[in-house]
Amino acid sequence: MRSCAPWTFMLPAIVVSSETCDRYAVQHANRAGRNLDIGVGAAVETLGIAVDRIDDAGIADGRCCRGCRNRGTYTRFEWLGAPGNLVDTSLSRRDAMKARAFSFSGRYRELLGGPVSLVVMAIVAQGFDSNLGRWIHTQWRPSRGDPLGWAVDRVWDFDGMAAHPQERVFPNGLLELIVQLDDRYVDVQPGGTTPTPATCVTGIFSGPIVVRAPRRPCRVLGVRLHPAGAWALLAHPLNELADVTGDLGDVLGRTAAELAERCADAATGIERVRRTVSWLGRQLQRPDACIADPAVQWVARSIAATGGSRPIGSLRAETGLTDGRLIALFRQQVGVTPKRLARIHRFDRALTLLTRGGGTLAGVAIQSGYYDQPHMNAEFRQMAGLTPREFLAATRYPNSLSLPEPV
Repeated sequence: MRSCAPWTFMLPAIVVSSETCDRYAVQHANRAGRNLDIGVGAAVETLGIAVDRIDDAGIADGRCCRGCRNRGTYTRFEWLGAPGNLVDTSLSRRDAMKARAFSFSGRYRELLGGPVSLVVMAIVAQGFDSNLGRWIHTQWRPSRGDPLGWAVDRVWDFDGMAAHPQERVFPNGLLELIVQLDDRYVDVQPGGTTPTPATCVTGIFSGPIVVRAPRRPCRVLGVRLHPAGAWALLAHPLNELADVTGDLGDVLGRTAAELAERCADAATGIERVRRTVSWLGRQLQRPDACIADPAVQWVARSIAATGGSRPIGSLRAETGLTDGRLIALFRQQVGVTPKRLARIHRFDRALTLLTRGGGTLAGVAIQSGYYDQPHMNAEFRQMAGLTPREFLAATRYPNSLSLPEPV
C-alpha cells in the first residue's frame, strides 16, 4: 500500500432539472457542504445519488436523486484535486474510478493511504419563459468549506433574450468579470451609450448601472468576486476600476483571452460555468497571486457580514492601523474606502429586505442600519436612482435584484 497524506476531493454536482429537482439539488448541496470523512461510496450513497457510469476522464453520469429517475434529468460529477495541487498524477485515477457505482470506498482509501473528504457543489440551470423574456440561467455558488469561497461569490451564465431592452443593476460591493459571446451590451449614460468590451471587468460601483441588451438571443457569463479574490486575480489597483467598466484584457492580458476561448466553444451554460470555475481555481492558486493585507480582508469581510452596520472606527481599532493607512490599503485592495463599502452593503441589505416583502419602509430602514426612513430614501436616490416605493412598484426579474426597463 502506498503512503500519502489525506486527500480532499471536490465533487461538483452539475444539475439540470425541473423545480422539483432544483429542490433536491439544494438539499444535496446543503447536506454535503460539510466535509464527510468517509469513503467515497458511502458519501455518494448518503446523498442518494445514483451513478450510471464513469468514463475515462473521471466523469460520472447519474441522477440527482432517487425521486427524479423518471423525470429526464441528469447529474454529472467531476473529480478535481484540492488546493495545493494534491493530486498525484502517478496514481491511476482511471483504475480508481472504474469501479461500478462508486462502490469502492475501501479500495479507494487503500489507494490514497488516508481518509477521503468530500464536498459537493451544485451548478443549477433554470429555464424561464414569461413576458419578461425567455432564457436559461445557470449558477454556481461556493458551498461552505469550498476552497474558492474566500474569493468568489458566484459564477453565472445567461443564455437567451430578455423582452425589455434595458436593465438597471444596483451596487452590491462586489467586482465582476463579464464574458460576452455574441452581440455586446452597451452602457447607457446621460450623454449617450458606450459599447462594452467583449471581455470586461467592473469594479465596485456606488450608483446604478443601466445596460442595453442586444435585440436577439445572446450568451453572457459572469464572475462575481469578493474584493480579496479580485485583488488576487487581477493584481491591479482596484480603485482604478471603481465605477468603471473596462477591458479585462488591459488588466489580465492573454489570461483574459484564455477565459473567453474556454467559454466560446462550450455547448451549454453548465459547461461554461464548469470551465470558468476550473479556470478560477488555477488562477487563484498561482504562486504569484496577490495576497490581500489580512487587516483589509478582515475589515471588508466584517463589513459585508454585518451589512455595513458595525462602526468603521471600532473595526479599524481592532486592526491597529491608522485611519490613513487603512483607507490607503482599502482603495488599493478593495477599490473604495471602508465607509463607502459600508454604505453600499447597507443599501444592498435594504434592497434585499424590500424584495422579500412583509415589512414597512420604516422597519426596513431600521433593520438595515439607517437612522430613519428619510435617511434610507436619500441613499436610495443616490445608489439606485429610485425611491424605495418606486423600486417596490417596479417589475423585477426572478431571482434577481435588477430591474427591467424600457428604452
